[in-house]
Amino acid sequence: MNWFRSIFKDRKKGNVMINGQTFTGNDISISNGSVYIDGALIGNQGQFQNVPKIEVSIQQSEIYSVQTGSSDISITGSAGKLNTGSGDITVHGNVWADIQTGSGNVSAWDVSGNIKTSSGDIKAKS
Repeated sequence: MNWFRSIFKDRKKGNVMINGQTFTGNDISISNGSVYIDGALIGNQGQFQNVPKIEVSIQQSEIYSVQTGSSDISITGSAGKLNTGSGDITVHGNVWADIQTGSGNVSAWDVSGNIKTSSGDIKAKS
């Protein structure tokens, strides 16, 4: 088990809002319009395929990771690894791992890992 999962294994799962639907979990992955929470497919395969912009919003939670192809990510709380191919990442809290977006702005409090964006601004305390 990697050390990030060790950090989060005993923590309360967070509430995750994706385009107005609320889910509970610590590990979010969105691929080809399908949403996976803690490794389990949520809803139908490709359920969000025709949604022009998927928005992930996490409030007052701690989340292990969020990985998306094209989504804005907004977190109020602490987070681990955050990765989106295209979209802004905003964290009102600390990040214990890397943040990466192919095209988008990044804003966070303290970040222990690396921050990378190919096209966008970065604002972080560390």
